[in-house]
Amino acid sequence: MGFTTDNEGKRHYRIDANTGRFGFQGGRANVSSMHNMSAGHFGASATFARGARQIQEGAPLDPESHDPKQSQYLYYVVGSITSSVNGLEAAINEFFQDYVGQKSNLNSHLPDDLRMLLVNTWFYIKKEWSILDKYHEALRVCAKEPIKGDNRSENAKLVVSLRNQLVHFKPVSWDSDPPIVPDDLEGLVRKLEGKFPTNPLIPESADFWPGKCLSFGCAEWALSSALAFRGLFFERMGREDILLRPGMIPILATSKPSSNEIGDLTR
Repeated sequence: MGFTTDNEGKRHYRIDANTGRFGFQGGRANVSSMHNMSAGHFGASATFARGARQIQEGAPLDPESHDPKQSQYLYYVVGSITSSVNGLEAAINEFFQDYVGQKSNLNSHLPDDLRMLLVNTWFYIKKEWSILDKYHEALRVCAKEPIKGDNRSENAKLVVSLRNQLVHFKPVSWDSDPPIVPDDLEGLVRKLEGKFPTNPLIPESADFWPGKCLSFGCAEWALSSALAFRGLFFERMGREDILLRPGMIPILATSKPSSNEIGDLTR
C-alpha cells in the first residue's frame, strides 16, 4: 500500500486498487485510488475489430454500392487501430505510475535504487517523450536488454505511425501530377503493404491508402502488434503483465499472443 508524506511529516495512505484496503495514521486519512485503462483500450480495440469482422464476413456487399455498412466498417477499423495505440500509451504510463504510487505488489521485482531511478525518469519524460521512447527509456534505465530492432518493436512503430496518420489526417491525391502525398506517408505505405489482408468492401482499383489499407485485417494486425510489443516489454522487465490476470482480457493466455488467440479475441 503506497503512502505520501506531507510537510508535517504525516503519512496519508492510499487505497490499494487491487484489494480495496486502505489505512491511515494520526486520525487523518487521504483516500485515493489509481485506475488503469490500458486493458480497457485493448478491449475496445478488440470489440471494434470484432464489429469489422462481422460486417466483412456477413452478407456480401457490392463494392460499388456505397452501402452504409461500408462506412460502419471504416468506423470500426479506425476505432480499433486508435484504441490499440491508446492501450500502448496507457500501459507505459501505468507502468511508471506504479512506481510513483509505490504499488509494492507490482514493483517488488526491482531493487530500491532502480525503483527510484524509474520515479525520477517519469518526471522528466512523461510529457514530451513519444510513446515508444518511454518504453525504450524504461529498459535503458533498468539496464535491460533493448528491444529496438526487434521485429515486434518495428511493427509497434508502424502501428503508432498509422494511428498518427489517422488522427492527424491530411488529404492525399495519388493520381494528381505531381501526387499530393505527405512525405512521411509514402514510406509508411510502402512498409504496410503486404502486412495484412486489405479491405474487400471497396473496388479493387482503389488506392491502398486510405481505402484498401483500412481493413479488418489491418485492425487485427495492429492489435496483435501492440499486444506483442507490450508483452515483449514486460518480458524484458521481468515483471507480470496485468493483462494476464483473470478477468482482464481472458482470451490472452500468454504475454506473446498468437495470431489464433488474436483471431479469437476479435470474433
